[in-house]
Amino acid sequence: MKLLVGFLLLGVALAAPRSSYRPLVMIHGINQGPVPCFNDISKWAQADYPGIQTFALSAFNDGDSYTPLNTQIPVWAEMVKNITSQYGEITLLGYSQGGIVSRAVVEYSNNDAMIHTLISLSGPGAGEYGIPDKNFPFLNTTASNVYLTCYNILGQEISVCNYWNDPRNQYLYKKFDHFLPVYNNIVSHPDSAMYKTNFENLQQFTMIGGDGDGVIIPWQSAQYGFYDRNLNVQPYYQTTIYTENTFGLQTLDSRGQLTPCTVNGVAHTSWPSSYTTYQQCIKPWLA
Repeated sequence: MKLLVGFLLLGVALAAPRSSYRPLVMIHGINQGPVPCFNDISKWAQADYPGIQTFALSAFNDGDSYTPLNTQIPVWAEMVKNITSQYGEITLLGYSQGGIVSRAVVEYSNNDAMIHTLISLSGPGAGEYGIPDKNFPFLNTTASNVYLTCYNILGQEISVCNYWNDPRNQYLYKKFDHFLPVYNNIVSHPDSAMYKTNFENLQQFTMIGGDGDGVIIPWQSAQYGFYDRNLNVQPYYQTTIYTENTFGLQTLDSRGQLTPCTVNGVAHTSWPSSYTTYQQCIKPWLA
């Protein structure tokens, strides 16, 4: 029923006239819905770019956000396609878990989603390896033991486990996680070439993060950096997914289309309401 309502609301929005600006389509994070998450970003974008269409998609809201991501991606992709089929190219913004969902939508969509620009707003792009406060699935354990929960068939029924990336248990990560290793193209799968081609068709990818986040751990994962085996943080350009260009990060960087945008001191739940972040990292890519 929630998904049906989301599609119905989307259908109403699509009746609006075209604008000279690409529509801004937004995907929320975990334990959230589209409202009020994106109210501020929508308001600011409409003030700066009069007539721009903004769509805060409604699916897998609140507790349903823990649905396995391989179940979620086709639904989000269809909703995005419903917009691009009428409006053409769009800017896609994903916040928190929605950041990694949005990137997967780009790869999954087989060139028909017409996603011009991707903006990841503090998404766990390279994975998560840390337990923030109030992250209730793992309250009674430590980061080094989460693999015991996540790296099995039942654990992969929790969305958070789909991007839990334990630097010291990579064999189990690649064996049991059929989401992030697949979309990062670090395991063999039949859609590997298509996923990379679709990502490389982006015209811009902006990765937003900062040291005050407190939820994305390490925070550099929001910009596709991550821990090595010794738990030293590598910037994105030193990670394997970049140096081996597994899904296209290096390709976009070589074309000047990969932009890390750092805003320090912003708590994770405050990103969508941070006007500084909007001005520095989102507004420049909306037109």
